Amino acid sequence: MLKVKILYSIIIPHFNTPKLLDICLNNLLKQKYDLNSFEIIVVDDGSNKIPNQIIKKYKSKFRNFLFYRCPKNKGPGNARNIGIKNSNGQYLFFLDCDDSLDVNALQYLKRIIIKKKYEIIFFNYKLKNKINKKFMRNDVNLFNVHKIQFVNLFISMNYNNSVIFSIYKKNFLIKNKIKFKNGFHEDILFFFKVFFISKSNFFFNKNLYIKHDRKNSIINTFSKNHIHDYLNSWLEVKKILINYYGKNYFNKIFLKNYIKGIF
Repeated sequence: MLKVKILYSIIIPHFNTPKLLDICLNNLLKQKYDLNSFEIIVVDDGSNKIPNQIIKKYKSKFRNFLFYRCPKNKGPGNARNIGIKNSNGQYLFFLDCDDSLDVNALQYLKRIIIKKKYEIIFFNYKLKNKINKKFMRNDVNLFNVHKIQFVNLFISMNYNNSVIFSIYKKNFLIKNKIKFKNGFHEDILFFFKVFFISKSNFFFNKNLYIKHDRKNSIINTFSKNHIHDYLNSWLEVKKILINYYGKNYFNKIFLKNYIKGIF
């Protein structure tokens, strides 16, 4: 039997939400795409209890299903790094276990990849809550800009820097040694690096990702650690820019927008 080439690795961090994980995995069964042509990697981030029954259930439904467990809770960034390291797909898809994908998502993206193997493919999404559905992306016109303009727009907070609304060519991440930091708001530095380094990206203006507005999600959680990690991410961005352009250039070209973004 010929081995099917895996196009996507869908990496799903999980922490203490087995019911949501079950819903998320069941949603992937509905993809209008060959289930053997993508793999699912669930990484449990030190949950109180391993979701063994759910893992067993979906291992029988997906041929390419991998499960890893972290002994301690270190945040979704660490779980995603484990997923990246153990992935076999050409492109990596980061899916939060309380969210879902449009049933046509993988098929739509394949049509783009066939034409050109971009390093990053961005797409639109919608926020779904109990009241209504909102189409959320407001940075659609900011993707194909010069690098200096991108930096100023990014540091002044004009981009949605969540990594879940894009797919990434694995070889691009490995070649440039891009991975997530531990802790909260790990998206910021990762997103900045991929966009700053990438030389070929594409924006597909369809709502492929469905973000479920959940009260206890990380994005809706506020603590001292969240503040610390958030500010530290922006300090890391500043460090990268100074190392690349020099301090004088940073102060002249970027500092005003950087301060605006921090505030």
